[in-house]
Amino acid sequence: MLKCYCLEDIVRLRGLFVVFVVLFSLCFASAEKDFDWKIRVLIVTRATPRDGHLRFFRSLRAAEIPVEIVQTSDENSEISKVLETIQNYNQDEVLILTNSDQYLATQEAPAAAWTVVGEAARQEAAVLMPFPALPRVRSYEVHGQLERVQKELEHYREFGRSGVKPHGPHGLEDARKLLKELQHLRVREEQDQRQAKADTQSFEAFAFAGLTNSVQNLLERLETGYHQGSLGTMWRVLAESPGLRKRLQVALDYRYLAFRGANTLQTGDFGFRERLDGEPILHAKDLTLPPFLYGSPLALPASLANMVTREVTFKFLCEDCPDDPLPRPQVLGEGEELPSVKVAVFVADRMPFFRLFLRRLSRLRYPKDKITLFMYISEAASQHVEEFEDFLDEYEMQYQDVGVAYPEIGIDYTKAHRLLWQEVMKSKEDYLFMLDANVQLTYPDVLQDLMRKRRSVVGPLLTHADGTGHNLMTEYINHEFSEGFLAGNFVARHRDVNGTTDFVGMLQVARIKSALLFTRDAFMHIKGSFTSSGDDMWNRFFIHVFEQGYIPYTCNQENYGHLTKEEEDGKFTPDIWNLERNQEDFIAYFTFLQTPEGQEVSLGEGECEGVVRRWLFRDLFARDLMARVEGDRRWEDAVREGASDSVEVLAPPDGLERTAGQTLAKLVFKSMMPQLNNTQVSSEEELHVLKGSGSFSLDGASFMVLIALGDEVTELEIQSTSEQKCHLALQKGEAASFRSADYSKLTFPQSVTLALMTR
Repeated sequence: MLKCYCLEDIVRLRGLFVVFVVLFSLCFASAEKDFDWKIRVLIVTRATPRDGHLRFFRSLRAAEIPVEIVQTSDENSEISKVLETIQNYNQDEVLILTNSDQYLATQEAPAAAWTVVGEAARQEAAVLMPFPALPRVRSYEVHGQLERVQKELEHYREFGRSGVKPHGPHGLEDARKLLKELQHLRVREEQDQRQAKADTQSFEAFAFAGLTNSVQNLLERLETGYHQGSLGTMWRVLAESPGLRKRLQVALDYRYLAFRGANTLQTGDFGFRERLDGEPILHAKDLTLPPFLYGSPLALPASLANMVTREVTFKFLCEDCPDDPLPRPQVLGEGEELPSVKVAVFVADRMPFFRLFLRRLSRLRYPKDKITLFMYISEAASQHVEEFEDFLDEYEMQYQDVGVAYPEIGIDYTKAHRLLWQEVMKSKEDYLFMLDANVQLTYPDVLQDLMRKRRSVVGPLLTHADGTGHNLMTEYINHEFSEGFLAGNFVARHRDVNGTTDFVGMLQVARIKSALLFTRDAFMHIKGSFTSSGDDMWNRFFIHVFEQGYIPYTCNQENYGHLTKEEEDGKFTPDIWNLERNQEDFIAYFTFLQTPEGQEVSLGEGECEGVVRRWLFRDLFARDLMARVEGDRRWEDAVREGASDSVEVLAPPDGLERTAGQTLAKLVFKSMMPQLNNTQVSSEEELHVLKGSGSFSLDGASFMVLIALGDEVTELEIQSTSEQKCHLALQKGEAASFRSADYSKLTFPQSVTLALMTR
């Protein structure tokens, strides 16, 4: 009996179907959060996991997929180690097994579980294996004809867009013939493509996916039948034998739904969208990503790798959770011997602030008896030899060892790096830290901090003072860092006010210049291939780094330092040399904020009138000044009337230190009080440091500038001649200026540390 539905019934049924779909979606989103999807990943490595293994581990953690790493002595013991490990697993959960360092997890547990099980079931199999992408096969004849036809059709489209009839009265008929010819060529193209064969011999992304029980049965049968213990050998045996796959119920993921090669992606536009439960999920424009993406370190998109590992942008909920399975290196002492490190410094040309560079190098808070120093000084930088020898006179005996390649040797920058690599291959240091002399390290714990990152190749983010450049490079390898949305936010250390995004952390990059730390395992295997010069040398070097399976990372969790800014031709700007000639390396040009005037600070309620406040200095200025005061015993109490017994008044020693302090004070007065002309700002300016609690009278000076140096807010009172008091609260690096005629006395209720500049 045939039943007919009227239009009203059809509309009603369609409405019920839409309601059902919406309810199912809501239930599915809720289930994603609460249901245990019973999936886990087992990664098999050698004694030392490679960078790719650890990156895969971090991406799995971000996807909330349980993961375990097991280590083997050689590839022939892989299967036995796996069988020993998974016998305690839940036999009904989905298991992804791999020994490859090429994978990334791009989807969360529900998508991974459903995709693997669903595709295996569709092919009536128990275990699913990845399959390499087929190469593009097309005969030269078909290729040439396709180009001709597509070019002619494009002319018709252009005419169509312009509204002009194409090619006279026969134009439409000719267009139909071209379309028919195109269809014929597409058929021939498909016929050619059927002849394509996958390259299973060079494939390295071995993996097996299915229920744990199914994977275990497969490995046991293969190990018994073929007497091989390597996962790679087992994959190739199955990939090349359709009959064996059918008998063992193994299927190839030839539709690339669960496993897909990165080189087949047609887009680099990756981002996050919000799920129904409010959590972010990764997506790509016009593309659904498979749960597992694979590729060589150079083939995997860096922007995608950075997103899925969640070391920046959306962070893990547990900030203290370890992000990889390796133990932390002993860099804090804790009863263990500290690692040894070779610090290699390259002075390729004359450098401004070279004495300041050496001073900061000497202040690294790492035991010098654990440091072997290597110094290369080029012929172009020969004027720095005397400065370096002054440095050696004071510190040489404190280092474990010192090696110097002086200008007289006559080797260039490239050969100097080859010489260094010859040295490190013979030495026994645990780390190698390469450093260019145009870097001003302002974070004394930079070595310890980079070691704690547990990366084979890692460098600090370094920027120019004005924010116009940094030391992260991408030329000739990929351009994603410079073009992606991560770049600017990472360099700026952007943190969202509502806490949803955080660009402070670790980032994979293509190149890092000027400062770079290698583990011993890395520099012993990389075997520095320095075969050219300039940027091309570093491009080739980092390509070699990737080819050896190492991934460079950079970190921006601290303000590690700055790069001395160069012009496009590699020379330094005249204003930089002027600063050095004026002996202003004490402050260095990068200690100021980006604007010479600083940032204005509005006065709070109850604070003092007639006081100009500006956020003039970066935090590192205060840190640097205090390091100089505390590290130089010649800074002693100055004879200063008006100070209570509990207040120390420290003055720089005579000579260069005092001249530099006067120069600093002069610059500060120009910035704080631009109304003063050059005749009013003279050599009368002085710098002192006040420490302690109590009172201090400002006798014998016309103008004052106070700069807070302490980490906490500096609380003080200033008192006028009429004994009226008002309150100041200064942040670290903040400056306040006033006339002594208005305020003549300072009172410190609690212990403070202040820089005092007077004239």
